[in-house]
Amino acid sequence: MGNKNLIIVIAVIAIAIAGIGAALLLFNGEPEVKDTPPTSTDLLIYGNANGDGTIDSNDVRIVENVLNAKENYTLASYPLADANHNGRIDSGDVEIVKKLAERKETDVYVIAQMDEDDDPSYSVVKVPYPLKHVVTVNAEVTGVCVQLGVSDKVAGYLSSNYSEFELYSLDKAGSVNIDPTQNRTVKEAGYKKIIELDTKYRQNGGNGIDAIFIYNTNAIKTYKADFETAGIPVIHTKCTNPRDSIVGFRTFGFLFGTEGEKQGNNIAEYTVKVLDHVSDTLKKNNISGDKTTDVLVLFSKTSIAEANSQYTYATQEAGGNVINQQSGASTKLSNEESILTFKNPAPEVIVSFTTMGFKKVTDEYLTGNVWDIDKLSYLNKSPAYKDLVYVNASLPVSARIATVAEVLYPDLFKDYGATTWQTYADNFMPFLDECAGDKDYNVKTDCTNTITYSDYQRAGGKN
Repeated sequence: MGNKNLIIVIAVIAIAIAGIGAALLLFNGEPEVKDTPPTSTDLLIYGNANGDGTIDSNDVRIVENVLNAKENYTLASYPLADANHNGRIDSGDVEIVKKLAERKETDVYVIAQMDEDDDPSYSVVKVPYPLKHVVTVNAEVTGVCVQLGVSDKVAGYLSSNYSEFELYSLDKAGSVNIDPTQNRTVKEAGYKKIIELDTKYRQNGGNGIDAIFIYNTNAIKTYKADFETAGIPVIHTKCTNPRDSIVGFRTFGFLFGTEGEKQGNNIAEYTVKVLDHVSDTLKKNNISGDKTTDVLVLFSKTSIAEANSQYTYATQEAGGNVINQQSGASTKLSNEESILTFKNPAPEVIVSFTTMGFKKVTDEYLTGNVWDIDKLSYLNKSPAYKDLVYVNASLPVSARIATVAEVLYPDLFKDYGATTWQTYADNFMPFLDECAGDKDYNVKTDCTNTITYSDYQRAGGKN
């Protein structure tokens, strides 16, 4: 398929929630017939010919019909039928889709989740199915694999921001931190470790490292050519943007085989449920337009979230009117007066996302590392200073949105953040029970979800 057609395919891929029941029919017998040409999909896999949430006998039939030039069956109508991504339909496409429908080993082409400024050469990536050995670069991408329950497939990860809670399943699986000094970018030490792991897993005829998961091209920019030479595929994912996370969990869950697929579909469905509940509650209570809460969104203490930041999207999904809608790269508050530039409208609440992990932070950490930062004066000049709330950026997407909704509309979403997070932990991260002192992880007592001004005062804060 030419680049022009590829762009068209990617452009029409919006989020169409097909329902988890349909996605899981492959585990429970033959699926219903679905031959309607797709207009969107949340499973970004070539071979998903009808664009629904799975690859099954429907897709096999469609590819065969296109190959045999059956009336109304064309590659233009079913662009994802080109399973071997060579721009035409041939017997190779049929063979691949049959194997995928039976969940047998094959090569598969995945459409990456990318920003406009990411390297377009990574738009479509060929990887072996199912993935057996991967490397993840940055905490968010690693967290996706942990939540999918495939820590045993993570040969190596890159992040310096982990507590033993986050590391538990990775350590138990024997995963390697490829460079403890880095969090988001592969440097020389990390590159050498990845190549070492690749060599290890190529022994006895193996594929080596099946894929490196990254959040943006800058994560591996220096070593892009080296990974190409080594034959290690690189996949972009926007796993922490609310709507993109639904696509990400379905797509990348599928790539890890049946267990990852089932978990990914369940997480995607739960995320949709949370998003729908928040939206429906706001609509029911006529919260829209000038009735929404005006919010200044920060991250890393004093960085202003840009318009397409994951934190901006989360706050908007929670019903906030984000007042910092600048485009381009995120910027930092530069002086004590800079926060006062946000005045039309002025913020009613400041939501600051900061990584706190899955453990309860101490009062010393709360005051010294979170609140009493070097540039606190940049924040306390704001009339919303005492309405500043730090939200734990480590929380999964659904829990993050529910928590922000509770911050912005406490009467409508009382305890919704904790309830959502507890449900998620119980269903998708059961290993956290093993980390808790009483072997029963409680998000209210074992984790810090938010830090408010009153929490700061209680901990001894003076500002």
